Amino acid sequence: MGNAINGPYKTGAINPADCPATAPVAYNLTVTKSGTGSGTVNVSTSTLSWIGNTGSASFASSTPVTLTASPAAGSVFGGWSGACSGTGSCALTMDADKSVNAA
Repeated sequence: MGNAINGPYKTGAINPADCPATAPVAYNLTVTKSGTGSGTVNVSTSTLSWIGNTGSASFASSTPVTLTASPAAGSVFGGWSGACSGTGSCALTMDADKSVNAA
């Protein structure tokens, strides 16, 4: 006696839409501090892990993130570049890996 297989089975290539969801997607944010001044960069929803002048964190897809620069006494924040621009807060939605420079 053989084994009976019941149900609507497909053959051929696998369509990703037919597969159950896997782990949520995470994206990396990298922040680099440049220039001769000093200060901090704060993140609204997490903490950056710093190595030298480069901070990083990982966020779930679609997470809103706000970066705020706080220059130290005697320093001036020159602005953002990369995924942000201007001198105010930097608002991002993590829908891809992103890099930001704080000068």
